[in-house]
Amino acid sequence: MPLPELFDDLVFVLIAANTIMAAMLLFVYLKNYREIKSKFTLGLAFFSLAFFAQNILNMHFYNALISKEITYYTTSHLTVNGLEFFGLLFLLYVTWK
Repeated sequence: MPLPELFDDLVFVLIAANTIMAAMLLFVYLKNYREIKSKFTLGLAFFSLAFFAQNILNMHFYNALISKEITYYTTSHLTVNGLEFFGLLFLLYVTWK
């Protein structure tokens, strides 16, 4: 498998993982908001909702662009989604504890 195709697959996996983690964070923050009624928790819920929506749109746009075989976009997209993945993973870890 050539490297660009491997990157394409890795980007899709990262987008899917980011979408799942954003949904998990949204679930936790909404649950906490129902119990605490804190504006900060509501803000975190909206933040998670924005990440969730961004990743859903990201999957759609990336799928449309991948058919045009834009290699540079794949590499930069891989970097951005990789950073987002680790950021969300850390936020999810801290939130879950």
